[in-house]
Amino acid sequence: MCERQFFEDKAVEKLLGTGIKCEYLNDDTLGRVMDDIYQLGLTNLFIEIGLLVIKKFNIETKYTHLDSTSFHLHGEYEHIETTENHQKIPILMTKGYSRDHRPDLKQCILVYIVSGHSGIPLFMRTADGNESDQAVFGQILAWVKKQIKLDSIIVCDSALYSQNNIQLISN
Repeated sequence: MCERQFFEDKAVEKLLGTGIKCEYLNDDTLGRVMDDIYQLGLTNLFIEIGLLVIKKFNIETKYTHLDSTSFHLHGEYEHIETTENHQKIPILMTKGYSRDHRPDLKQCILVYIVSGHSGIPLFMRTADGNESDQAVFGQILAWVKKQIKLDSIIVCDSALYSQNNIQLISN
């Protein structure tokens, strides 16, 4: 019997791989996996998976799109910048420019690059709720260009077009 009822009637081996049984899936296992993903870096893991999908399914990447979206949050989110061990908090849930027209709510940001025609995600990065696209799009493109060998025309919205960003991506 599974510790987690959710997985009892699921085809766990088809979802997660041969040899994986539903009784292996519990809070401790999930916690360890989440710790491992955090150590690797969610963005790095996402890039690895995205590149494997592109290669395996021969996804067209002549054009890709960089953009961001926000997720507004309900409830209390304290403004804590470090943990008890003095580690920096990965992202801050805070108020910022609200694409949802809800400036009263805290939010977080998701920055992503997707393949043009299929919309397959290739890059994903979470960010503080008050992060500005214009402040980071140039940095993201420069970083992606160094990390991912992808021959693609990256389409962006007007947030990319500042003197600082053009200098960043030109170099």
